[in-house]
Amino acid sequence: MVVDTSLSGGRVVRELDELIRNRGKPKQIISDNGTEFTSMAVLKWSESMSVEWHITLSLANRCKMAQWRVLMERLEMNFSINTAL
Repeated sequence: MVVDTSLSGGRVVRELDELIRNRGKPKQIISDNGTEFTSMAVLKWSESMSVEWHITLSLANRCKMAQWRVLMERLEMNFSINTAL
């Protein structure tokens, strides 16, 4: 396992290969949408290894989306109140 602040897609692939040698191949991998996980190197690796790769939104993106929804609901409420008057 490697902990770093910035990994390239190629580095992720090398580490995954090492992990598979030690622990076996997973059926699927779930990651956030960081650039190291959405790179062509990782996409090609997952296809060549027949490993399903699922990308989720990061916690920060989910929080931003939730804040956006709250703002839109408030705007819709204000709009409906103002048009009703």
